[in-house]
Amino acid sequence: MVEIINGYSYPIRGILYLVRKNQLRRSSYLPIFFALIIDVIVLILIFNFAYTPQFNLINDKILTFFWRWLNHIINFIIIILEVFIVDQIVVNIFLAFFHEKAFDDTLKLKGYTYLLDQDDSNCITSCIRSIRIFQLIKILVAIVTLPLNFIPTVGTLSYYLLNGIFQGWDHQDRYFELKKIYSMGDQWKFIKSHFKNMCTFGAAAFFLESIPIIGNMFNISNAVGIALYDIHLEKKYGNSDNKVSYSGSEISSSSTPTYQSGPKNTKVIREILLIVHYLYVILNVRKIFCNNNNNNNNNNM
Repeated sequence: MVEIINGYSYPIRGILYLVRKNQLRRSSYLPIFFALIIDVIVLILIFNFAYTPQFNLINDKILTFFWRWLNHIINFIIIILEVFIVDQIVVNIFLAFFHEKAFDDTLKLKGYTYLLDQDDSNCITSCIRSIRIFQLIKILVAIVTLPLNFIPTVGTLSYYLLNGIFQGWDHQDRYFELKKIYSMGDQWKFIKSHFKNMCTFGAAAFFLESIPIIGNMFNISNAVGIALYDIHLEKKYGNSDNKVSYSGSEISSSSTPTYQSGPKNTKVIREILLIVHYLYVILNVRKIFCNNNNNNNNNNM
Protein backbone atom coordinates (compact mmCIF):
# COMPACT_ATOMS: atom_id res chain seq x y z
CA MET A 1 0.00 0.00 0.00
CA VAL A 2 1.39 3.39 -1.04
CA GLU A 3 1.37 5.98 1.74
CA ILE A 4 -0.10 9.28 0.60
CA ILE A 5 1.40 12.23 2.43
CA ASN A 6 0.22 15.81 2.49
CA GLY A 7 2.71 18.58 3.17
CA TYR A 8 0.16 20.72 5.01
CA SER A 9 -0.25 18.03 7.69
CA TYR A 10 3.40 18.13 8.80
CA PRO A 11 3.23 21.42 10.76
CA ILE A 12 0.44 19.78 12.81
CA ARG A 13 2.46 16.57 13.14
CA GLY A 14 5.36 18.68 14.33
CA ILE A 15 3.24 20.21 17.10
CA LEU A 16 1.96 16.81 18.25
CA TYR A 17 5.42 15.21 18.20
CA LEU A 18 6.90 18.17 20.10
CA VAL A 19 4.23 17.85 22.80
CA ARG A 20 4.75 14.08 23.14
CA LYS A 21 8.56 14.10 23.42
CA ASN A 22 9.93 15.37 26.72
CA GLN A 23 13.42 16.04 25.29
CA LEU A 24 12.01 18.32 22.59
CA ARG A 25 9.73 20.09 25.05
CA ARG A 26 12.57 20.91 27.44
CA SER A 27 14.70 22.30 24.61
CA SER A 28 11.84 24.50 23.37
CA TYR A 29 11.09 26.44 26.57
CA LEU A 30 13.83 29.06 26.16
CA PRO A 31 13.25 29.86 22.44
CA ILE A 32 9.48 29.99 22.97
CA PHE A 33 9.97 32.45 25.84
CA PHE A 34 12.17 34.68 23.66
CA ALA A 35 9.72 34.34 20.77
CA LEU A 36 6.81 35.53 22.94
CA ILE A 37 8.77 38.59 24.08
CA ILE A 38 9.72 39.46 20.48
CA ASP A 39 6.12 39.01 19.28
CA VAL A 40 4.62 41.21 22.00
CA ILE A 41 7.14 44.05 21.51
CA VAL A 42 6.81 44.09 17.71
CA LEU A 43 3.01 43.83 17.84
CA ILE A 44 2.67 46.77 20.27
CA LEU A 45 5.05 48.99 18.28
CA ILE A 46 3.46 48.36 14.88
CA PHE A 47 -0.14 48.67 16.10
CA ASN A 48 0.66 51.91 17.93
CA PHE A 49 2.56 53.62 15.13
CA ALA A 50 1.30 52.07 11.87
CA TYR A 51 -2.34 50.99 12.21
CA THR A 52 -4.13 54.35 11.92
CA PRO A 53 -1.93 55.94 9.19
CA GLN A 54 -2.08 52.75 7.14
CA PHE A 55 -5.87 52.49 7.48
CA ASN A 56 -6.28 56.11 6.35
CA LEU A 57 -4.11 55.39 3.32
CA ILE A 58 -6.09 52.28 2.39
CA ASN A 59 -9.53 53.77 3.06
CA ASP A 60 -8.96 57.22 1.50
CA LYS A 61 -6.48 56.53 -1.32
CA ILE A 62 -6.31 52.87 -2.35
CA LEU A 63 -9.59 51.01 -1.69
CA THR A 64 -12.04 53.90 -1.70
CA PHE A 65 -14.71 51.73 -3.37
CA PHE A 66 -14.80 49.23 -0.43
CA TRP A 67 -16.84 49.51 2.75
CA ARG A 68 -15.06 51.06 5.71
CA TRP A 69 -15.46 47.91 7.85
CA LEU A 70 -13.93 45.77 5.09
CA ASN A 71 -10.96 48.12 4.85
CA HIS A 72 -10.49 47.70 8.62
CA ILE A 73 -10.30 43.93 8.14
CA ILE A 74 -7.86 44.25 5.23
CA ASN A 75 -5.72 46.69 7.20
CA PHE A 76 -5.71 44.34 10.20
CA ILE A 77 -4.54 41.41 8.04
CA ILE A 78 -1.78 43.50 6.49
CA ILE A 79 -0.64 44.75 9.91
CA ILE A 80 -0.45 41.16 11.18
CA LEU A 81 1.64 40.17 8.15
CA GLU A 82 3.91 43.18 8.68
CA VAL A 83 4.42 42.04 12.27
CA PHE A 84 5.29 38.59 10.91
CA ILE A 85 7.85 40.01 8.46
CA VAL A 86 9.60 42.01 11.19
CA ASP A 87 9.48 38.97 13.48
CA GLN A 88 11.09 36.82 10.80
CA ILE A 89 14.06 39.17 10.53
CA VAL A 90 14.63 39.03 14.30
CA VAL A 91 13.82 35.34 14.75
CA ASN A 92 16.08 34.18 11.93
CA ILE A 93 19.01 35.83 13.69
CA PHE A 94 18.32 34.99 17.33
CA LEU A 95 16.45 31.66 17.15
CA ALA A 96 18.27 29.99 14.23
CA PHE A 97 20.29 27.76 16.56
CA PHE A 98 17.17 26.52 18.38
CA HIS A 99 15.36 25.87 15.08
CA GLU A 100 18.32 23.80 13.90
CA LYS A 101 18.59 21.99 17.25
CA ALA A 102 14.90 20.99 17.14
CA PHE A 103 15.45 19.58 13.63
CA ASP A 104 18.56 17.63 14.72
CA ASP A 105 16.94 16.33 17.93
CA THR A 106 14.02 14.99 15.90
CA LEU A 107 16.43 13.11 13.63
CA LYS A 108 18.14 11.61 16.69
CA LEU A 109 14.88 10.56 18.33
CA LYS A 110 13.80 8.87 15.10
CA GLY A 111 17.15 7.08 14.72
CA TYR A 112 18.47 8.99 11.69
CA THR A 113 21.73 10.07 13.30
CA TYR A 114 23.74 9.06 10.21
CA LEU A 115 22.65 12.34 8.62
CA LEU A 116 24.46 14.20 11.41
CA ASP A 117 27.69 12.15 11.39
CA GLN A 118 29.66 14.61 9.25
CA ASP A 119 28.07 17.77 10.62
CA ASP A 120 30.33 20.26 12.41
CA SER A 121 27.99 23.23 12.89
CA ASN A 122 27.56 25.06 16.20
CA CYS A 123 25.62 28.00 17.64
CA ILE A 124 27.78 30.61 15.89
CA THR A 125 27.67 28.94 12.46
CA SER A 126 23.90 28.48 12.78
CA CYS A 127 23.42 32.22 13.39
CA ILE A 128 25.77 33.12 10.53
CA ARG A 129 23.94 30.77 8.16
CA SER A 130 20.64 32.40 9.07
CA ILE A 131 21.88 35.68 7.53
CA ARG A 132 22.05 34.58 3.91
CA ILE A 133 20.85 35.66 0.49
CA PHE A 134 17.77 33.45 0.54
CA GLN A 135 16.50 35.12 3.72
CA LEU A 136 16.61 38.42 1.84
CA ILE A 137 14.60 36.88 -1.02
CA LYS A 138 11.97 35.49 1.34
CA ILE A 139 11.49 38.79 3.14
CA LEU A 140 11.40 40.79 -0.12
CA VAL A 141 8.79 38.43 -1.58
CA ALA A 142 6.67 38.76 1.58
CA ILE A 143 6.85 42.58 1.32
CA VAL A 144 6.32 42.90 -2.45
CA THR A 145 3.34 40.52 -2.46
CA LEU A 146 1.57 42.28 0.44
CA PRO A 147 -0.79 44.15 -1.98
CA LEU A 148 -2.39 40.78 -2.84
CA ASN A 149 -4.20 41.10 0.48
CA PHE A 150 -6.18 44.03 -0.96
CA ILE A 151 -8.18 41.33 -2.80
CA PRO A 152 -10.44 39.71 -0.17
CA THR A 153 -10.15 35.92 0.29
CA VAL A 154 -8.60 35.02 -3.08
CA GLY A 155 -5.76 37.51 -2.70
CA THR A 156 -4.99 36.44 0.87
CA LEU A 157 -5.03 32.76 -0.12
CA SER A 158 -2.71 33.52 -3.05
CA TYR A 159 -0.41 35.44 -0.71
CA TYR A 160 -0.04 32.47 1.63
CA LEU A 161 0.49 29.95 -1.18
CA LEU A 162 3.05 32.11 -2.99
CA ASN A 163 5.01 32.78 0.17
CA GLY A 164 4.52 29.17 1.19
CA ILE A 165 6.90 28.09 -1.58
CA PHE A 166 9.69 30.20 -0.10
CA GLN A 167 8.76 29.30 3.48
CA GLY A 168 8.92 25.57 2.71
CA TRP A 169 12.23 26.10 0.91
CA ASP A 170 13.61 28.01 3.87
CA HIS A 171 12.61 25.32 6.37
CA GLN A 172 14.52 22.78 4.26
CA ASP A 173 17.78 24.68 4.73
CA ARG A 174 19.12 22.34 7.43
CA TYR A 175 18.31 19.24 5.37
CA PHE A 176 20.04 20.76 2.35
CA GLU A 177 23.12 21.41 4.46
CA LEU A 178 23.22 17.84 5.75
CA LYS A 179 22.75 16.45 2.22
CA LYS A 180 25.40 18.82 0.80
CA ILE A 181 22.93 20.54 -1.54
CA TYR A 182 24.33 24.07 -1.52
CA SER A 183 23.43 26.02 -4.67
CA MET A 184 19.98 27.53 -5.10
CA GLY A 185 19.62 25.95 -8.53
CA ASP A 186 20.09 22.46 -7.12
CA GLN A 187 17.84 23.19 -4.17
CA TRP A 188 15.14 24.31 -6.62
CA LYS A 189 15.36 20.90 -8.34
CA PHE A 190 14.49 19.31 -5.01
CA ILE A 191 11.63 21.78 -4.38
CA LYS A 192 10.19 21.15 -7.86
CA SER A 193 10.20 17.38 -7.37
CA HIS A 194 8.21 17.83 -4.13
CA PHE A 195 6.41 21.01 -5.17
CA LYS A 196 2.91 20.27 -3.85
CA ASN A 197 4.14 19.16 -0.43
CA MET A 198 6.69 21.96 -0.13
CA CYS A 199 4.11 24.59 -1.13
CA THR A 200 1.36 23.34 1.20
CA PHE A 201 3.78 22.74 4.08
CA GLY A 202 5.17 26.25 3.62
CA ALA A 203 1.71 27.84 3.42
CA ALA A 204 0.57 26.08 6.61
CA ALA A 205 3.83 26.97 8.40
CA PHE A 206 3.59 30.57 7.15
CA PHE A 207 0.02 30.83 8.47
CA LEU A 208 0.93 29.43 11.91
CA GLU A 209 3.98 31.67 12.27
CA SER A 210 1.97 34.77 11.32
CA ILE A 211 -0.54 34.31 14.18
CA PRO A 212 -0.19 37.30 16.56
CA ILE A 213 1.61 36.77 19.89
CA ILE A 214 2.05 32.99 19.58
CA GLY A 215 3.24 32.82 15.96
CA ASN A 216 6.95 32.55 16.64
CA MET A 217 6.34 29.60 18.97
CA PHE A 218 5.49 27.57 15.88
CA ASN A 219 8.96 28.23 14.45
CA ILE A 220 10.23 25.36 16.64
CA SER A 221 7.33 22.98 15.97
CA ASN A 222 7.66 23.64 12.22
CA ALA A 223 11.32 22.61 12.47
CA VAL A 224 10.12 19.34 13.99
CA GLY A 225 7.48 19.02 11.27
CA ILE A 226 9.90 19.46 8.37
CA ALA A 227 12.29 17.01 10.05
CA LEU A 228 9.48 14.42 10.13
CA TYR A 229 8.84 15.06 6.43
CA ASP A 230 12.53 14.62 5.59
CA ILE A 231 12.63 11.44 7.67
CA HIS A 232 9.77 10.17 5.50
CA LEU A 233 11.90 10.89 2.41
CA GLU A 234 14.89 9.10 3.92
CA LYS A 235 12.70 6.14 4.83
CA LYS A 236 11.17 5.99 1.36
CA TYR A 237 14.20 6.74 -0.83
CA GLY A 238 17.32 6.86 1.33
CA ASN A 239 19.46 4.54 3.42
CA SER A 240 22.41 4.60 5.78
CA ASP A 241 24.75 5.16 2.85
CA ASN A 242 23.24 8.65 2.69
CA LYS A 243 21.53 8.29 -0.67
CA VAL A 244 18.22 9.77 -1.50
CA SER A 245 16.07 9.99 -4.62
CA TYR A 246 14.33 13.20 -5.54
CA SER A 247 12.63 12.42 -8.81
CA GLY A 248 12.70 8.70 -9.34
CA SER A 249 16.46 8.15 -9.68
CA GLU A 250 18.89 7.62 -6.82
CA ILE A 251 21.30 10.48 -6.22
CA SER A 252 24.30 10.09 -3.96
CA SER A 253 25.19 12.86 -1.56
CA SER A 254 27.84 11.23 0.60
CA SER A 255 31.54 11.51 -0.19
CA THR A 256 31.34 13.31 -3.53
CA PRO A 257 28.01 15.10 -3.68
CA THR A 258 26.60 15.34 -7.18
CA TYR A 259 24.75 18.52 -6.30
CA GLN A 260 27.85 20.45 -5.33
CA SER A 261 29.19 21.42 -8.73
CA GLY A 262 31.04 24.41 -10.08
CA PRO A 263 33.24 26.94 -8.29
CA LYS A 264 31.85 29.01 -5.46
CA ASN A 265 31.91 32.25 -7.48
CA THR A 266 29.77 30.65 -10.18
CA LYS A 267 27.19 29.65 -7.56
CA VAL A 268 27.05 33.16 -6.13
CA ILE A 269 26.56 34.69 -9.60
CA ARG A 270 23.84 32.13 -10.39
CA GLU A 271 22.05 32.88 -7.11
CA ILE A 272 22.17 36.65 -7.74
CA LEU A 273 20.73 36.17 -11.25
CA LEU A 274 18.01 33.96 -9.79
CA ILE A 275 17.13 36.67 -7.26
CA VAL A 276 16.91 39.30 -10.01
CA HIS A 277 14.69 36.99 -12.07
CA TYR A 278 12.28 36.35 -9.16
CA LEU A 279 12.05 40.04 -8.30
CA TYR A 280 11.43 40.92 -11.97
CA VAL A 281 8.52 38.46 -12.17
CA ILE A 282 7.02 39.59 -8.85
CA LEU A 283 7.28 43.30 -9.73
CA ASN A 284 5.61 42.68 -13.10
CA VAL A 285 2.73 40.84 -11.42
CA ARG A 286 2.35 43.73 -9.00
CA LYS A 287 2.45 46.26 -11.87
CA ILE A 288 -0.33 44.40 -13.72
CA PHE A 289 -2.43 44.32 -10.53
CA CYS A 290 -1.93 48.07 -9.94
CA ASN A 291 -2.80 48.90 -13.57
CA ASN A 292 -6.01 46.86 -13.35
CA ASN A 293 -6.88 48.61 -10.09
CA ASN A 294 -6.33 52.04 -11.67
CA ASN A 295 -8.46 51.08 -14.69
CA ASN A 296 -11.29 50.00 -12.38
CA ASN A 297 -11.07 53.32 -10.51
CA ASN A 298 -11.21 55.25 -13.81
CA ASN A 299 -14.23 53.24 -14.95
CA ASN A 300 -16.01 53.94 -11.66
CA MET A 301 -15.35 57.66 -12.10
